[in-house]
Amino acid sequence: MPLGIPHSEFLKWDPLDQDKAIAYTRAKAEVCEMCGSREADWVDPETGRIKAHPPFTPVGVTCHGCAEIEKYRKAELKDGTPPGVRVILVPDEMVGLDGKLKKNPSE
Repeated sequence: MPLGIPHSEFLKWDPLDQDKAIAYTRAKAEVCEMCGSREADWVDPETGRIKAHPPFTPVGVTCHGCAEIEKYRKAELKDGTPPGVRVILVPDEMVGLDGKLKKNPSE
């Protein structure tokens, strides 16, 4: 069922639209959040074994934003980063001279 709307609202939808939303949610749940593939891409449904020739090949792709995050992590957080710390990218004007988020971005 789609997230973000009340169940009572979902039940007001046309039954065909409900079925489509549920099918979409199920299909999305089968996709790995990290790599975007599905188990069916890698495992033969008849044998349950990894396919001899999976349809994907890993390649290195550089994301400059991720590279900056990694540099920051290594330089600023070092070992002992507390659980839950997440590094995000924000526009320069939202960051103070101390490298921290400004409380009031208009300053």
